[in-house]
Amino acid sequence: MPRSQSGKKRDKVDSEQLTRAVQECVNEGIALREAVRRYGVSKTTLIRHIRSFKNSGADRFTYSANNNVKQVFSKNEEEALKTYLITAARLHYGLTKVEVRKLAYQYASAKEKRCPDTWNEKKMAGKEWLRQFMKRHPNLSLRKPESTSLARSTAFNRVNVTTFFANYKSVLSRGTFSAENIWNIDETGITTVHVPPRIISPKGVKQVGQMTSGERGQNVTLIAAINALGNAIPPMLIFPRVHFKANMLKGGPVGSIGAANPSGWSNVDLFYKFMQHFANHVKPNIEKPTIILLDNHDSHISISTIDFCKANGIMLVTFHPHTSHKFQPLDRTVFGPLKTYYNKACSEWMLMHPAQPITIYDVAELIGKAFPQAFTPLNIQKGFKVAGLYPFDENIFQDHEFLASYVTDRPLIEKYNSSSDALPSASADGLPSTSSDTFLVSCTSSEQDQSVITPETLRPFPKAPMRKRTGGRPKGKSRILTDTPEKEELARTRDLKTIKNVTKNLSKKDQKVKVTVKKRALDSSESESIPSLSSGEHETWEDIISEDREWLEIGTLQQLNEDYQFHRGDFVLVKVSGKKTIKYYVGEIISIGDENELRYLRRVNNTDKFVNDSAETYDFCPTDLVCKLPQPKTLKGTARHSSLLYFEVNFDNYNVS
Repeated sequence: MPRSQSGKKRDKVDSEQLTRAVQECVNEGIALREAVRRYGVSKTTLIRHIRSFKNSGADRFTYSANNNVKQVFSKNEEEALKTYLITAARLHYGLTKVEVRKLAYQYASAKEKRCPDTWNEKKMAGKEWLRQFMKRHPNLSLRKPESTSLARSTAFNRVNVTTFFANYKSVLSRGTFSAENIWNIDETGITTVHVPPRIISPKGVKQVGQMTSGERGQNVTLIAAINALGNAIPPMLIFPRVHFKANMLKGGPVGSIGAANPSGWSNVDLFYKFMQHFANHVKPNIEKPTIILLDNHDSHISISTIDFCKANGIMLVTFHPHTSHKFQPLDRTVFGPLKTYYNKACSEWMLMHPAQPITIYDVAELIGKAFPQAFTPLNIQKGFKVAGLYPFDENIFQDHEFLASYVTDRPLIEKYNSSSDALPSASADGLPSTSSDTFLVSCTSSEQDQSVITPETLRPFPKAPMRKRTGGRPKGKSRILTDTPEKEELARTRDLKTIKNVTKNLSKKDQKVKVTVKKRALDSSESESIPSLSSGEHETWEDIISEDREWLEIGTLQQLNEDYQFHRGDFVLVKVSGKKTIKYYVGEIISIGDENELRYLRRVNNTDKFVNDSAETYDFCPTDLVCKLPQPKTLKGTARHSSLLYFEVNFDNYNVS
């Protein structure tokens, strides 16, 4: 029956009163009008049920509603539709209202159901059918889905989850770890352009505005660390500037530290600085080790950080790439509230400072208001619990949570293709069975009866074909970075990358050098690992090349000096950034550590010769050091010539003053 345009609804039938009226009319023979007056039921309704009761031949009347006479699908068919919609949503390929209506029409046509004429005209079910269908199944609702990348949807599968929990369990078995010794570290971006909250506005207005700082904001990175006990250490804020100033942290969380990077993001050096900040607060040691869970970002993986962690009793365990949205406590329950409270603080700030934009110098103060509200013990503990990290629960994730990986379920396909086993089956409700390795949906079974028409036969679930790898970066995985084999593999990968960068641009006259470098690489590959280029015990690649070249490229020096430590007396290339230009200078380090001072050298007539004739020293920031230069050579001849310093380096592509 169509919906009443006036909004009125028919009164519901009182089943008890109707039952008494039918029984007295049939068994006791009272008049029809008397029964209607006595029990307050509709005359036509009473006549219809009396006639139905007499035709049934039953001894006792039982009321049954007769308001679904025009319902298109049976109860079982609607259950099949509901199951299909739930499975599609869990696959991250849910259907819109229009798509559901089209599927319903296709399903009715395939089943040869009698449906309204408007269905045939529009080739889809009506809006009223969808409204009633949703009403009959209250566990379905119309929701706006959260954007989930293909990488995240497919990487979170049973194989990757089992691998991570195996690594995590292996680390837990190496000692007794309490909640205070299990930590999670991650970064998040804080922008100066916030997301406005909902406001009260008049109806009928298509566009409602709210004041923000600008259209595009600047990004400030926040690095945070929490433990399973519910505690957090003061964060680190990385500002998009060349040099860090103390006033950037004004009003920030108590005890927080700051740093600067032109991009506003973290890197290897800044993360190493945060690990030192972490050690100062947590005080880890080898006798009482600490576990840190983190993702596979490149800034987290460096030999210097791993060495520091091993020396301080810290074990690093990484999640599988693209699974942090399920595993990482900070992502699950902390960073979301942080952004909410930060946006609220920004809105309040904009009200108190009209016509003033939020800059990076205000971000720390706004984070200082949001940080204690988001980093509460309850939020933090809940994050570790829902990820199965503490208390440890490797079965925390249900089978239906792996459905999204079905689209590219390559690890399991390879597994079953390599054996004689059939593909895993599904349970009767259309969802995967409870076996740890069987979580594919029912439509993947090759033995499915094709004569039975189901929504899956009309609209199969998406399935990607097998993909062939054609090189590129190696696939990431969950690792225990502080284990010796993993560290040696990282060192080997880094050194091979350095060799590739050094030999990539060699000209034909340098073939001898190229052969020498390759020979060293082959000789080193036969041993346990390639010798570290930063170790003083081995000949560096810079020394190898210097034997056969008159000068080196600056880019080569940057690669070769990637892990070098700067010391007093080193000659370095310094970058000085102005408002519109960037200049480079050659200097000699006078002191480094508590006080950073150097003396600049004067270049002679744009040649590769320099004079060290200045007694004045200048302060410098270690991040401005581009690379360490080889020790200069002195020229023979007159006293003036012997005072010149010559570097076997090509400065042509740099504005060296």
